Amino acid sequence: MQNLHTKKQSHDKSLSHWLTYNWGWILGGAALLAVLVYSALSHTGGPRADYTVTWVGTTYLSEGEVEAICQAIAQAGADQNGDGAVVTDVVQYVIDFTLTGEDHGYADSHANNVKLLAHLQAEDCLLFLLEDPEQFQRSTGALRYLDGAIPTDVDGYECANWQRMCLFWQPEGLEHQAYLGLRALFSGEESLFPGAAILFDAITDGC
Repeated sequence: MQNLHTKKQSHDKSLSHWLTYNWGWILGGAALLAVLVYSALSHTGGPRADYTVTWVGTTYLSEGEVEAICQAIAQAGADQNGDGAVVTDVVQYVIDFTLTGEDHGYADSHANNVKLLAHLQAEDCLLFLLEDPEQFQRSTGALRYLDGAIPTDVDGYECANWQRMCLFWQPEGLEHQAYLGLRALFSGEESLFPGAAILFDAITDGC
């Protein structure tokens, strides 16, 4: 009986050790699966989205705020897929980039950051609505400059220049402070850009 108890303790320690050193891979795999499921569901049933806006902030947008974003884009955007409607998906990630491992809420924030990094690989992840553009750029390096240039300094991704990458945008009904930015596109991705760029110019005209 003592041997069985010892073996169980050894097994529990081994499992704990494995989870400690592999939890990042587990979260990454779960995030990738979530993105694949989201992509599959977004292409089945109902009107397909013409645009996807990715919100990154420390709290979720309310239903009213999401509706305000969709209405503003519907007025400025175009029916890109010919289904007779201008539809926008708002994908939300609640992340506080200032939290460290000992802070309350860090685990959830980190998990959402992993999901965001996986979503950045999706073709529809082009338009960002950001509460803290500087920290977002420091973490992801995903933003382009307003003139289309791509940051080249990988040490912080030129995050100090975030004001040259985003424009303040607050349509009626959006209570959060928010900045709109576009994802930097690289060789082979140019075909994804025109619709998002035209929309960006349209909704930020006069900002």
